[in-house]
Amino acid sequence: MKISILCADLSSNCLGRSYILARVLERRYEVEIVGPAFGNGIWEPLAGDSFRYRAWPMARRGTSLPEFRRLADWVDGDVIYANKPLAASYGVGLWARLKRPRPLVLDIDDWDAAFVREALRGLSGWRRLRYLLGSTLRPHLNHGLWNNLLFDRLTRYADRRTVSNSFLERRFGGALVWHGRDTETFRPANLDRGALRRVHGLSEERPLVAFIGTLQPYKGVDDLIEALAGLSDPAPSLLLVGVGDDPASRATLAAAKRRLTGRVHCFGPQRLDRLGEFLSLADAAVVPQRDTPATRGQMPAKLFDAMALGVPVISTAVSDIPEVLEGAGWVVPPNSPDALREAIGERFAKPEEARRRAAVARQRCVDRFSWDAMARDLDPVFESLEPQSR
Repeated sequence: MKISILCADLSSNCLGRSYILARVLERRYEVEIVGPAFGNGIWEPLAGDSFRYRAWPMARRGTSLPEFRRLADWVDGDVIYANKPLAASYGVGLWARLKRPRPLVLDIDDWDAAFVREALRGLSGWRRLRYLLGSTLRPHLNHGLWNNLLFDRLTRYADRRTVSNSFLERRFGGALVWHGRDTETFRPANLDRGALRRVHGLSEERPLVAFIGTLQPYKGVDDLIEALAGLSDPAPSLLLVGVGDDPASRATLAAAKRRLTGRVHCFGPQRLDRLGEFLSLADAAVVPQRDTPATRGQMPAKLFDAMALGVPVISTAVSDIPEVLEGAGWVVPPNSPDALREAIGERFAKPEEARRRAAVARQRCVDRFSWDAMARDLDPVFESLEPQSR
């Protein structure tokens, strides 16, 4: 049985979840990832991977309904697996199923409709009008309002659904398939941390906490900066990995350099196979997710990276994070620099406890959040569709 995984944009981080699902499913099935590429080639962190992609180049301004229909003709799997309820993935999948009947599975990894509503509320005046006009003139764009609201309401037309957290499970139904990591590859690093720090120009003695990901406001990096600004003896440095050239990244980086003079080290987006190297530099990984309607329906994937690598984790009580990290890390109230500061201080004050919790986190990742665990959740979904696919 061949599975065509439809990704909403092979040039963006939409590809991350599609790639993980494909690698798990390819153990039993023939799998390909297909979809539009609105940017320049494959998403950078996976551009060097050997997996087979079929990217349909698309211009953001010129995409039309006929072009999506031609993309649907390109989808030849016996089962269609669309990632995200968006026109470029689920919409294309619905059209492909209409032209040639076969099972259609929808994966929902974030509550994207809530994110676009929050973005709209954050705009004012002319900027809000421009956004609404752009969403109307180019409804195919993944961050468009009407695109998200429409397909959020059409999720019931999928034959099966999979989701990445319990909030989405309650809202949309379907099988819960956590963000997983290849725990055979992501292992506690047997690397010379001192040598790596020298290579990257980092102090070998100063404590270091890491944030890996995009610097969007809901990620809570501003809270982390404030927490570190109030710490001394030790005064940890901040490692930011994944810094982009967007306005939010520039503003956050400027705030970090202003508040943490001489204690900020930043790197751009990295290939997936280098995440272990950067995480191994840190004494703790911090995931300071803020509490918003949208983040309640999101599980930060970077949480599982740190767990798999045995790096002590500090995060906030949002979505399923308290359940995932219970006894395996530090969980504090969201939107609270003071609570983050206290947890970071405790991590360095109790090194033995930090090692114990990191070991628990690693074993839990192997048991519940590995690719093997994902397969146990995914296999029944696709086994039930094999008779229909024939």
